[in-house]
Amino acid sequence: MPVAGGLYNFLGFNPAAAAVQGMLASTLIDGEAQWPIYFSRADKQPPNNFLVIHIVEAPPAAHSLQGPSGLSDGEFQFDSCAPDSPTAQALSLAVKRALEGFSGALADGTTIEFYKVTWDADEGYEEGGTGYIFKHALRLRAFYTEPGS
Repeated sequence: MPVAGGLYNFLGFNPAAAAVQGMLASTLIDGEAQWPIYFSRADKQPPNNFLVIHIVEAPPAAHSLQGPSGLSDGEFQFDSCAPDSPTAQALSLAVKRALEGFSGALADGTTIEFYKVTWDADEGYEEGGTGYIFKHALRLRAFYTEPGS
């Protein structure tokens, strides 16, 4: 889904998400910054602070006599993970402030409008590769249209 790449670019490179970028450590690969932002699951040994984006649902929002409109009413979950709960919460708050109420075009051409927070809570901790990882989950609903839809 192009929207996933658009969200990656927004959170990793858009000045509106500078607080998110300040909490994540990018690495250079072939001269390009790579952010610890993953889709569905993280690498086996992620850095201390990282995000995992899940597309929870993305059903079409409308149909016409010509067929699907291309508009989706989706829900996205952003898992903010860190070695301690306050850092995971702070990262989640930075994501929330960057996206809540955002309306516009993403770098991939997706137009999106976030309109509702549906979940904002600690998910506790789980054992990671080198210790415990704390997670704070944030779910946001959005209307969006991907390019070519």
